[in-house]
Amino acid sequence: MSEVIEMEERINTENICPICSREIEEENECITNCTHKYCKLCLEDWLRRGNISCPLCRGDIINYTNNEIINQIICIQRNNTNNGNNVITIGGNRRNIQNEVRLIINQNLRLKYALYMCFIFLLCIGNFYRELYDHNKYIERKYLKCERNNTILTNELMNVYKSGRIETVMDATMIRGGSIYHCNLPRTVYEKCFII
Repeated sequence: MSEVIEMEERINTENICPICSREIEEENECITNCTHKYCKLCLEDWLRRGNISCPLCRGDIINYTNNEIINQIICIQRNNTNNGNNVITIGGNRRNIQNEVRLIINQNLRLKYALYMCFIFLLCIGNFYRELYDHNKYIERKYLKCERNNTILTNELMNVYKSGRIETVMDATMIRGGSIYHCNLPRTVYEKCFII
C-alpha cells in the first residue's frame, strides 16, 4: 500500500506519465479535466481502446488540454449485433449510420434534381418568351407592311376614280382591322400592290 502512495506522490510531484511511467515532455503533456497528467500517446491510446475514465481517479474524461488546446471527448460505442450494421450510440441515442448516410445522400440527390428541374424550367420559359416575342415582332412587321399596302391601294383607287379612267378590274381580297373584304380593283393598282 505504501508503494502505491509513494508512486502517486512521485507522479504528482514529478512530470511522469502514470500509464507508461516515463517523464512527460512539455509538448506531449495532456492534462485531463480531473487535472491528472499523461503523455499524449498514452492518453490517446487509452481513449482509442474505448476507455473514457481517468486511469488514476476513474472519473469520466470530458476533455483534456494539450499545448493550450482543449480537446473535447465524445464517446461513441459501436455494437455489431444487427447483422453487421454499425449501430452507434451517442449519449444514449441509437442511430444506424448507414441509414443516416443513405438518407442524407437521397436528400442531396432530391435537392440536386429539384434544382436541375428548376433550371430546365427557367430555360424553357425563357425560350418560350423569346419565341413569343420574335413571333409578335414578325406579326407586327407583317401588319405594318399590310397597312402600308392598304394605304397605297387606297391612294391608287382614289387616283383612278378621280381621273375617271376605266381599266380592267381584278378580284382582290383585302384584310383590314381583322375584317376580310373582297374588292374589284383596277389592273394597274392590283399589279402595284400584289405582284412582286
